[in-house]
Amino acid sequence: MQFSRYSPELKLVTVDDNGAIATFKGPLVTTGTVLFIFEPDEQGRRMAGIAAANFFPDKHSRSQLPSVIDGPHPSPLKFVSLEPPEKALEQVVGNKLANQMLYGRKSVIRRSVKVVFHDYIASIDCDSRNYFSTKWSVTPLFNSQLAYRGPQAHGC
Repeated sequence: MQFSRYSPELKLVTVDDNGAIATFKGPLVTTGTVLFIFEPDEQGRRMAGIAAANFFPDKHSRSQLPSVIDGPHPSPLKFVSLEPPEKALEQVVGNKLANQMLYGRKSVIRRSVKVVFHDYIASIDCDSRNYFSTKWSVTPLFNSQLAYRGPQAHGC
C-alpha cells in the first residue's frame, strides 16, 4: 500500500497483511468543515438521531492527511468520519443544544472547525476506501451555523 504525501506529524503505526487497514498516530491539527447528518424518524418529520459526523478538511489540511494512492481500493481523501458522531456534535455545540438537534427538524448541519487527530485510519468497507478517526478533539472556529434539508449521502 502506498500513500500520498502527508504531514510528518502523523506516524504510520500498522498496516494489515491485506492492505485493507492502515493506522496512523498523531497529533495533527487540521481545519475545515464538519457536516452532521441526522437520521429521520419513520414518518420523516423529525430527526431520530445522528448518522454521521464527516469532516471535510480545507485544502491545506487535506494535503497533511494521507490517502491511499496504490494498493487495494486507492481513493483520494474526501472526508474523515469522526466516530462516534454524537461526541463530535457535543464538542461543537454543547450537550444541551446537541440533545435538541438530535431530535429536531434539521437533517444536516455544517460548522467550521479545528480537529486534532490523535489517530487516523484508512480502511475498506463495502469495497470502497474510507478514512475515519476514533481519537480526536474538535472545536468550533466560528459561532455561525448553516443548515439545509437536502439530498443525503448514504452508505451501502
